[in-house]
Amino acid sequence: MLYLAQEFNFPDYSDDELHTIFRDLIANDAEPRFKLADARHLRIAARRVGRQRGHVGFGNARAVRNAYEAAQKRQAARVVSERAAGLQPDLLLLAREDLLGPRELYVGSCAALRELQGMVGLKQVKQQVGGGWWLGGGVVTVHRGGNACGGVACSG
Repeated sequence: MLYLAQEFNFPDYSDDELHTIFRDLIANDAEPRFKLADARHLRIAARRVGRQRGHVGFGNARAVRNAYEAAQKRQAARVVSERAAGLQPDLLLLAREDLLGPRELYVGSCAALRELQGMVGLKQVKQQVGGGWWLGGGVVTVHRGGNACGGVACSG
């Protein structure tokens, strides 16, 4: 018997469609269900997933699932940390940091920025990408909607 490999190509979803998938994934997850601290953070997270469009292996809903699982891991780590500090965090709350990651990132955590930093010259490119933040210390503050490796809205 002869089997032929088939390849299916589906169009990439829009940011709105990715947001709907993300929202529905959270809403239909097994009990108990997470709640959002702020719905805007979910929209930002969906836009970040959408930035992967056009890259080999981008899987639409699979990319959303991966982002959700990463948020769950960050949420669990945050809850453990807050409990260790004597706080009583809401166990079912997805906060901004859970969905989007930390507001401050150490430069060493991003391979692309480390590579750029290590290149000779390119001062204008470095300033355009990160506002020259690595000249002053190595911690980046990420502003609403941005991320350090995406090269948007960083200051340090």
